[in-house]
Amino acid sequence: MKNNNKLNQVLSAILLASGLSVAGAAQAADVVIGEPNWPSAKVTAYVLKEVIEQELGMEADISPGNNAVIFKAMDSGKGDIDVHPEAWMPNQKSLIDKYTGKGSVTLSSKPYDVVQGYCVTKETADKHGIKSVFDLADEDNARLFDTDGDGRGEVWIGATGWGSTPVEKSAPGITALRNSLNCRSWTKLWPCPSWIPR
Repeated sequence: MKNNNKLNQVLSAILLASGLSVAGAAQAADVVIGEPNWPSAKVTAYVLKEVIEQELGMEADISPGNNAVIFKAMDSGKGDIDVHPEAWMPNQKSLIDKYTGKGSVTLSSKPYDVVQGYCVTKETADKHGIKSVFDLADEDNARLFDTDGDGRGEVWIGATGWGSTPVEKSAPGITALRNSLNCRSWTKLWPCPSWIPR
């Protein structure tokens, strides 16, 4: 980071930034934004880059990495990565606690809200009155999602390796439905036209 004071003022005003490092060193770019591996964070990283370059006249680079790499780079203060575009709670709680506790990373004072839930087609939700994951406690509703013939529905809780997967595995809605649902984790993704809150 070339101009720490200006950058801190600017990034605190950008509503999209959810985490940034307040320490840094000179680098080719004024700001280096971490690029996590999930779609919304990639988009947010590139939006931040455009805002920084087009609106603020500063140079910004993108540096890919997983959450642990991004937080560690921000912690180092070397300018390898200055900003994490999407610090999700509780999915990244351990990293956030570790680095904000050390004082090397500061969370934005203006985060944006996100919703985490489960997807189901609108047609299925409307036809069977499914408005919440708790509606799957009804065995008939749960069986609608039975793909392996064992009489229990399957719910996809996230890809193997995602920070959200262990969080979802112990989410209150899923924990309460252990008798009617099997939790599955795999890496195949598909579009989802609707979602239900957990």
